[in-house]
Amino acid sequence: MTKVVSVRMSEMLVREVRFSAEERHTSVTAFIEWVLTLVLQSGIDVSALPDARGLLDSKLDFRLSKEMLGQLRPICKQSRVPLSVYVRTILYAGYTSKLVIKQAGSGYTLEANHDQK
Repeated sequence: MTKVVSVRMSEMLVREVRFSAEERHTSVTAFIEWVLTLVLQSGIDVSALPDARGLLDSKLDFRLSKEMLGQLRPICKQSRVPLSVYVRTILYAGYTSKLVIKQAGSGYTLEANHDQK
């Protein structure tokens, strides 16, 4: 079972997410679930990251699994942010290189980019 999630963001960020999914030969839904899984595994404090700035003139719709929603809802509740803002913040952090995906052996990790200004 899945649930449709709609996230308002800039058109530039929507294009970047779609490009990243295409580059990895996967759907936008699968790409976002993968990124969220990396965030959960990494233990990164998303509340310390800035939300997207500027015009939120576009919308990205995707599905999240019941399992992923079950993991994200308590985090969002504790942080007092809607799920859509939580996801947008993560995607924006990747776009602005505050978070970077790195290959680690046969898998990947998500890390805060401390060198980024």
